[in-house]
Amino acid sequence: MPSPEIRNILRVEDPRGYPQWVVLALWLLAGLSLLAFLWVAPCNRAQEARVLVTAREMAQEGGDRWLLPTCNGELRVQKPPMAYWGAAALFLASGRATEFAGRLPSVAWAWLTLGLVYAAGVRWLSRPAGLVAAGMLLTSLLFYRYGRLAETDIPATFAVTAAIIAFWRGLDTGDRAATPRQALLWCALGGAATGAAFLAKQGPGLYPLLFALAFGISQRNWRGLRVVALAGVVPAVLVAAPWYAYIVAKGYGQVFWTEAVVAAEGKDHGGSVLALVPLLIIATAPWCGLWPVGVILAWLDRRWPAAQAMLCWAGATLLPLLFVGNRQIHYLMPAMPPLMLLSAWAVERTSKGMAPQWLGAYAILTLRVLMVGAMVGGVVALGVAGATVAGLVNVMDPHFAAATAALGVLLLVAGLAMRSPMRAGLPLTATLRATAALAAVFVWLIGVWAIHLEPEDVHMASEALRIAAGNSHLVFYGEPSLALVFQTGQVIPVVRKRSPLPIAADDIAIVVESAPADPPANLPQPWHLAWRGGPRGHHYQLWLAEDIAAPEPASTTRP
Repeated sequence: MPSPEIRNILRVEDPRGYPQWVVLALWLLAGLSLLAFLWVAPCNRAQEARVLVTAREMAQEGGDRWLLPTCNGELRVQKPPMAYWGAAALFLASGRATEFAGRLPSVAWAWLTLGLVYAAGVRWLSRPAGLVAAGMLLTSLLFYRYGRLAETDIPATFAVTAAIIAFWRGLDTGDRAATPRQALLWCALGGAATGAAFLAKQGPGLYPLLFALAFGISQRNWRGLRVVALAGVVPAVLVAAPWYAYIVAKGYGQVFWTEAVVAAEGKDHGGSVLALVPLLIIATAPWCGLWPVGVILAWLDRRWPAAQAMLCWAGATLLPLLFVGNRQIHYLMPAMPPLMLLSAWAVERTSKGMAPQWLGAYAILTLRVLMVGAMVGGVVALGVAGATVAGLVNVMDPHFAAATAALGVLLLVAGLAMRSPMRAGLPLTATLRATAALAAVFVWLIGVWAIHLEPEDVHMASEALRIAAGNSHLVFYGEPSLALVFQTGQVIPVVRKRSPLPIAADDIAIVVESAPADPPANLPQPWHLAWRGGPRGHHYQLWLAEDIAAPEPASTTRP
């Protein structure tokens, strides 16, 4: 365990101080950055559309739909309902089912998760480390991108983070150990949050229990493990069990086992274990070079309870993924808080000269690469904007040049914000400035600029398809596009392939989802292709009966 002198150094704050009102203001600004342009991006991801469609039907139909959700009229109990409940509540409160309303609960969970990470950093590391960790989490690609979507991962991440921090406090035997009564209360709180994790997304509910087991063993805190078993498990069961018991009583319990088998065998999105490496790099970008330094430093200092806890936290959220066949980047979301705490710890130790020389040099090099990369990216973006204005780059969106120029300026500001403190040998200050500047970059990059890369969106495609279909009722042939289902605001019946098509009539229109380059679907007479269009990844074909005249096709190109 580090000496008291080292522990005191770790808790020394920046001489300029970080008053509580400044921290609160930064937290509020972080929330605003998560909210910014939340309404701009259309719902294109099937995972998000599934939550939004289910929540809309839950809000519209009420009753037992809050316990037995449906998605486009079909039962949807493969995932627990916590994300559906949040979006449905906002739909009812706002009176409209929109992307913005459906995403607001996710932003709230993400914002609260930032607060939890800061609090953990302050308690077990230092206030600067807590600020850096929260800033890194906000400006990590996976967290900012997926923390603003109405999906199941961010409520699960919040619940897992809250549960692990509570168990950490209850099991910690270091110099800030809880009293027996406090340990009991913290473990009970951790159990309740674990139950919420099971209500958010099944599998991640195991992570806090794995953490408690690993951390308790590393601390040799056998009494604490007994407290977790008694005071932690019971609240978890009380919170999560009623919904699961209700589904089993209704005869749908087999769905949970089927879903677990699909995830374990990788039937949906399979891949080798090695696929986790590039996914981790992308998920933690631009901080992907720092958390490995933190892992090594924590291992070298593994007799210190805080180092043990961070290693156990990262292991409890990452190692189970080795045994899950599905390889999707959003599975890494619960691991982001401990990885960013480890990254912040690496920067702080380097800043105070407490890291081994070779590790400190690598951490400094990583920050310099980030600084130079931001400035080079800014110059490139400004060059692309200038080339677009000059007509050397042909794009359909007239606002692309302005959006790209603004992105270039923000990237240059981010790089320059790091330059002075890095030259002065203050990597911690440089990182704090970088997180603030990168927050603005992410707001524009993901909230605005990325939208300009798609000249068409599902909003426009939905309107064009509605005009082309006229008064006909839409019917999907093949797998339905839930993004289109959400935009139309209705349940669209589905005819699975190899099933008989509906009899051609003037009140029925067949919709087929395809890639833009795909040839028209080979539907039999008397159906004819009346319209094609839509954004990349969600291209549609509309088929009408032969004797029905198709209206003039409407363009889905962004004006």
